[in-house]
Amino acid sequence: MFVTNGQAQTNNSKSQLPSSVDSLRVNAIIQDAAEAWAKGQNKEHALTLYTKAYELSLQLNYYIGCINALNRRANLKRSISLDLSAIVDYKTALAYGKKINRIDLISEDYLALMHTYFDLNHIDSALQVHVQLMKLLEHGGSRKVLFHSNYTLASYLDKQDTALGVKYRFEALEIAREENDPMLLVEILTVISKSFYGLKPSKEDNQYANEALWIANNSGDEYLLGLAFNTKATLSYYSNQIDSTLFYCKKAISVSKGLKSINNRILALQQTADAFEAMKDFKSQLYYLRQAYVFARKYNNFKFQIAICEKLAQTYKILNQPNKAFEYMAKFAALKDSFFTEQNIRASEEFGIKYKVAESEKLAVENKLKISEKENQLQKSKKYTWYSIGVALIAILVAIIFFLNYWHKNQLHKQQLQGLEQEKELQLLHALMQGEEKERSRIAKDLHDGVAGMLAAAKMQLSSLSIKNREIAERKEFQQALKLLDDSTHEVRMTSHNLMPEVLLRHGVDEAIRRFCQNISNDSLLDVRYESLGEPKRYIDTFELSVYRIVQELLNNVVKHSKATEAVVQLSESKDAMFIFIEDNGIGFQQPAQKEGMGLQSLQSRIKAMNGRFEVGTSGKSGVNAYLEFNTSELDA
Repeated sequence: MFVTNGQAQTNNSKSQLPSSVDSLRVNAIIQDAAEAWAKGQNKEHALTLYTKAYELSLQLNYYIGCINALNRRANLKRSISLDLSAIVDYKTALAYGKKINRIDLISEDYLALMHTYFDLNHIDSALQVHVQLMKLLEHGGSRKVLFHSNYTLASYLDKQDTALGVKYRFEALEIAREENDPMLLVEILTVISKSFYGLKPSKEDNQYANEALWIANNSGDEYLLGLAFNTKATLSYYSNQIDSTLFYCKKAISVSKGLKSINNRILALQQTADAFEAMKDFKSQLYYLRQAYVFARKYNNFKFQIAICEKLAQTYKILNQPNKAFEYMAKFAALKDSFFTEQNIRASEEFGIKYKVAESEKLAVENKLKISEKENQLQKSKKYTWYSIGVALIAILVAIIFFLNYWHKNQLHKQQLQGLEQEKELQLLHALMQGEEKERSRIAKDLHDGVAGMLAAAKMQLSSLSIKNREIAERKEFQQALKLLDDSTHEVRMTSHNLMPEVLLRHGVDEAIRRFCQNISNDSLLDVRYESLGEPKRYIDTFELSVYRIVQELLNNVVKHSKATEAVVQLSESKDAMFIFIEDNGIGFQQPAQKEGMGLQSLQSRIKAMNGRFEVGTSGKSGVNAYLEFNTSELDA
């Protein structure tokens, strides 16, 4: 992962490039260590060789060699569960990468650090590394690195927070689309399409799987085709579409011919067997299980062999072939015992290596302590020489401290003034929002109780007149006047309802947004789909009304400007937060200036006043997506 063949460019004039002979010596030692590790033996010897390569590179100021040796040593330490020690190596390599300004090496170290922190369940540290990586990539570097970072975050955060996992997964998808890399696109699309968490696959899941299949077809890569066909087969199986499952499994088997696609082939054979099992066709199930077993055995895939042997034993038992059932159950038990025995042996070997490495590190620490004691003794002999210099320095330092203290107070005063101004602006905005809602409520009440009542009274008077004079009632103009009164009454009530929706006050923001989406949805023009995740909750009236207005304004923008045919609104509620995601398939932003228009700036200000977060993005071709996040820990009704 971290092998680098090119020479580093550095801005540090003091660092010298090694001769070709010296660099060859370092690379030869690293290669010997890699071969020792690859053979699955002598991991302790490999660690020693990597340390030797690092120390030699350090003497030669060969920073690429330092980074290479440290990263490989850290990878080996992670394989034997020395994660904390590996973190020290990654951070040291990171420092050398910054020294020679190699963004590619720095970003790889950040990724490795993030993986290690996640393995240790240090979520906060992993997220901090992700933030540092994003800041680094703002100044250049590969977007693919950011893809892998978001992909990793999604994988780990799914266990902690599904909403955040979904967010980072879709950010990874956006990067893959920007890079237009078939491998990245197919991998993330197949993962997203199979992330229905045990529920029946949705229409969107199939859309993502279809897109992955289309990209894989265009790439012509057999591995990607096998992956896409297997994904379609999985979705069909969980949707109880057995014929489709068999069709896609057959496709996956036919394209998965090469060595890199062997796992796709075995998985497709297993899925075919599962489909025939669902159809109660146990003979066909047996046929495909035996094929899967042949490939798993040929390529020494123990995990596949264990699962297939157990399934074969069950199938033979159903087909009333007890001898065969017993034979494969025995193979299952033997493989399982062999697998766990091998794991135990490996664990025992790794424990021994850990102990030896820990002892060597302990010895190194003791040596450093002895050296430190000797240096302390030398320092004591020189301290009297420095006393006179120290007095002069103290005087200078006191002057500097007084100056810094004055400067610090001045800066603090400026920050306090800025904070007060910002707080004043937020309070003013909050007051304006409350005044606006009060005015809307007053107007809605006046329309409903005043104008609507007067229109109803006018209709009643006309109706009374029609009873007394039948000739007037039959005139076209009279009927037209009644219809205009009915339409006017309806319009007044609709306007009153939009100004102050009654459903929001009665049922809360979840139901209010749902009904608003239903009201503006039109199959022939714009299909608006609403999804709600989590248990609906009630919040204080001002918060619910503000959220409703924001969503209403965003959807009105979709209706007016996007030229979209589909839109999705998703509201997710957790214990202390609310997340809202709005996406359409319209034309996106036509001009860069529109992205920072007055409407979005107004929304940004309102959401900031609510201590919320607002992000909006577009590719310019595939619509607009908006993300809102609010802290609701102190807003429960």
